[in-house]
Amino acid sequence: MFKSKTPVIKPDFEIKHFTRIVWRRPEYKAVWEPRLGRISRMANRAEYEMVKRGYRRAATWHVDVNNFAEFIEQIQRDGLYFFPIAKSAYYQGFSHYHVPPKPGEPFFWYGALVRDPKDGERFREASKRKDGHIEIGEMLGYPKCCVEFFMDTWSQGFYDPLWQAAENDGDPVLEKDRWTLEEDKYVIYIPDPYPEAIQELRYFGIRMTTHLPHSHRCKGTKRVGKKWRKVMEDIDPEAFEWLEEILTSPIVWDSYHGVAQVHTPWFVGLAHTYPYLDKRRVIVLNSERIPWDLNL
Repeated sequence: MFKSKTPVIKPDFEIKHFTRIVWRRPEYKAVWEPRLGRISRMANRAEYEMVKRGYRRAATWHVDVNNFAEFIEQIQRDGLYFFPIAKSAYYQGFSHYHVPPKPGEPFFWYGALVRDPKDGERFREASKRKDGHIEIGEMLGYPKCCVEFFMDTWSQGFYDPLWQAAENDGDPVLEKDRWTLEEDKYVIYIPDPYPEAIQELRYFGIRMTTHLPHSHRCKGTKRVGKKWRKVMEDIDPEAFEWLEEILTSPIVWDSYHGVAQVHTPWFVGLAHTYPYLDKRRVIVLNSERIPWDLNL
């Protein structure tokens, strides 16, 4: 079982779901805000195309109830099937559970998008079982090492295991906080990660693959990422260049009291995360691109 290298105090609270982006300069917002929109649309379409092209057997999918009929017509034309599993209210960022909608509240259907109806049935049945993650992960095309890592950390309550993945890359260093000079924080430096395995910006739809890798240098994730690269480049080659530019830039993930601050050269993204009671930082560096002030 995965054992954290740093002390973990498990709190009894959870931060409400949210995401925000704070731009470092107005000119960065003018350029990158529309770019992030195209990156998000490209990534969403890639999930659909990965199933349509047969690169994986299933994808998790969300369908707005108001667009359900239109969506069903589309997947019928593409020879795909959708198996609804649960209703969920809308939320920002990510969620590790489906938020039950209140009566009269807008909602979407969560389910499995598949090419073969038998896979849809298998996916839905596996979703009902506590031990169904391995079967689901296999249908989603996730590396086995990452599925096992997810099951291990998830069973311990870590529903956003980015820190645990970083611990598989290197040992944490205890540093004095540069702002307060009073509180310590744990820091992990990760040089030259695979862009396909960087998930620190996933809260904002910025990622190349859809699973949580067990490390930032997971060879299985890099192998799976080749298919995602091809599909994304086919959909919007310019947006893919922007995505790669972000994922090969220095990225700093800070976590404290349930709030993640993700620093990039252009913006700082804020989102909810697992509420550690001590400070944690993951610094992702590409050795060819370090001309950015990391003195945060």
